[in-house]
Amino acid sequence: MIPSGYYIKARQIHLSWVAHAAPVVREVWDYLLREANHKETKYDGFFIKRGQLFRSFAEIREGLHWKVGYRKVTYSENQMKHCMKLLRIQGMIKLTSQPRGNLIEVLNYRLYQDPKNYESTTESTYESTNDQPVINQSSLPINKNDKNGRIKYREIDARFGDEFIEAFSDFKNMRVRMKKPMTEKAIDRMLKKMSKMEDDPIQVLIKSVDKGWTDVYPLKDDRKKRVSLDELKDDVGINPLTGKPNPYGIG
Repeated sequence: MIPSGYYIKARQIHLSWVAHAAPVVREVWDYLLREANHKETKYDGFFIKRGQLFRSFAEIREGLHWKVGYRKVTYSENQMKHCMKLLRIQGMIKLTSQPRGNLIEVLNYRLYQDPKNYESTTESTYESTNDQPVINQSSLPINKNDKNGRIKYREIDARFGDEFIEAFSDFKNMRVRMKKPMTEKAIDRMLKKMSKMEDDPIQVLIKSVDKGWTDVYPLKDDRKKRVSLDELKDDVGINPLTGKPNPYGIG
């Protein structure tokens, strides 16, 4: 028997943004899965539940160190903070700061670490699972293939990086607050729609969040309004503020 047990890493991780994130993010995520408690226990005076662990950032950095010759190298404190921020934004972890460290909870741990959930998986089961609301899952599909008409989303993520991920997460969280959470298929449709827009997808998402819209729309109307205003400024007989003819024909 192999000592120390095991942990499960679902193959569908390749559909998640973390699969193409920076090495520090991938390593920290793997560390959290590996170190999370598989049963309730006490650690350093704290009662730790299944799927949780208590660590300081320094302990995580030490646990992920590597050697270059005889020299030990670790990730920086800023890298660790940025990594944890991304994992929180994506709804993959919940972090509570304590005086001697951080209580970290891997969300959906019970679901993904239960071997029974991987048995006899059929295509129909997969499709029905994808129709469920996406809450607290690492579900941003950035590397879809074009099977069944789906497009590759890696290009969007590669171009806009963390800013796009954060903007999309804000939009997704807004939908949850409105009690209209997105399904996997809804995310696929939205990203495909955005990939065909000429506008900056980050600004498109920001506008939808600001307006409280449940969908995304092109910014072309705004550009047309700005162009029209510029044209009005050049027209000596039009008031550039009101867009109406001046009574005396003077701009």
